[in-house]
Amino acid sequence: IIIRPPPQQTNRIFTRTMMKKLFPTLILATTISTVHAEPVNEAQLIGRWQCTTEYPQREVTITTNDTLTLHPNHRADDNGTYHIRLEDINFRYQQPSSGTWQLERNMLTFIWHDGLLTPHHDAATRQAIRHDPALRRADRAFARILSQSSQPATIILRIDSLDAHTMRQTQIDDQTGQEMAQSICRR
Repeated sequence: IIIRPPPQQTNRIFTRTMMKKLFPTLILATTISTVHAEPVNEAQLIGRWQCTTEYPQREVTITTNDTLTLHPNHRADDNGTYHIRLEDINFRYQQPSSGTWQLERNMLTFIWHDGLLTPHHDAATRQAIRHDPALRRADRAFARILSQSSQPATIILRIDSLDAHTMRQTQIDDQTGQEMAQSICRR
């Protein structure tokens, strides 16, 4: 027997998580609660990063994989993939974003403008969605939530550690100041 949470509960949980658009958030990394001992400088951040972010949830597992490029002129580009696991079904969506970045002490702030969200489900997920009305509703709900905002999204990341090849970050909710997710980026 497969028990799925009601669509309203799944939407509420997913909406809360996705409100900050997961993009770089999407972007960046693994666990470390302490603040980086030495100040970070902008030159250390410039370049291309491959990032993974995990968003802790009960009913769904949400992970993002991003290719993030930070330019010296404070522009940023991201090509992100959302992986959403609901029980045994893996939903996958891709979305490019562009925007700006700013570093203040060890806090990295992005203002993102999201591009077109496109589904990239594997064959088994596509088939399950075709045959299960509840999964079709979940797919539409996930896509709606991920692409709902036409307004720029603000993402705040605390840089927890940084060396020549690895950056670990914690995403901070810009409204509450609470930690939301852990990220790790590698060059």
